[in-house]
Amino acid sequence: MEDKKIHHLDITTGDLEVAQYFEKSTTEAAMILELNSNIIRCIQSFYNGIITLRRCRVGKNPLGAVTPVNPAPPQPPDDFAHQDCKAAVETFSSELQIMIDDFERELSRARILVQEATECKTLVRPF
Repeated sequence: MEDKKIHHLDITTGDLEVAQYFEKSTTEAAMILELNSNIIRCIQSFYNGIITLRRCRVGKNPLGAVTPVNPAPPQPPDDFAHQDCKAAVETFSSELQIMIDDFERELSRARILVQEATECKTLVRPF
């Protein structure tokens, strides 16, 4: 039988500080990702609500991008304009959904990193 050698690591308080730093940093990143995801979800909900407005039509903003606008004074509904607005909002909403999915994926990764950093921190506690 072979003798198994046990390796002893000298752990310092500096090692614990590094583990705590990584845990804190990943926790902050996870909170920011979750906040950003919620903000984008609210924006998506707002624009999806625009579709329900029968007075919604598509206009040009000063930068030349197509944006939904609500005309004043109210005009009779124009089905073609409403369909243009609906199509523009649906396209924008699907782009927002891609962003939300990316945030959620990165949030899952960050949560795993937080868990691993926490586990590392418990391993390097000085005796």
